[in-house]
Amino acid sequence: MDRLPFQSIVYPTDFSLSNGAAFAHAVRLAIAARSALHILHIDEAGAETEQNRFPAVRELLTQWQMLEPGAPPEAVEFQLGVNVVKTALASNDVAQAVGAYAERHSCDLLVMMTHESNWMRRILNGSLAEATARLAHAPALFLRTARRASSMRTPARSDSLAC
Repeated sequence: MDRLPFQSIVYPTDFSLSNGAAFAHAVRLAIAARSALHILHIDEAGAETEQNRFPAVRELLTQWQMLEPGAPPEAVEFQLGVNVVKTALASNDVAQAVGAYAERHSCDLLVMMTHESNWMRRILNGSLAEATARLAHAPALFLRTARRASSMRTPARSDSLAC
């Protein structure tokens, strides 16, 4: 398979369970592209973020049977070619902070969830996801929050990825 046209993916997260699908897509795309995966949390309150709050890449890869249980953190890069970077920043402007981070780290794909909203609210207030993508100056893959949580047990097949 030819290399995919991106080498650095940023996945902004608010640590909510509804972001699971975007996380799974970001991980799967990073594996397919053998790229860096930046998992980014912006805390508007400026509180210290504990590393154990970030999504567990190795746990997901173990569920997908791509890593052995108990594999060390460096196994993700050595075995799958994915350099995982987990970063927490403080900012009152989430979209601006994600955009600046993506530019500073040359991220060339943004993967994030969007939340359902009615068209009037979107026109009046704008969309945080759209503003973030505009400020990141990179293509974006938006996934809509499902009404029911979907399983992350099986990775998407690379031939079914729509990029």
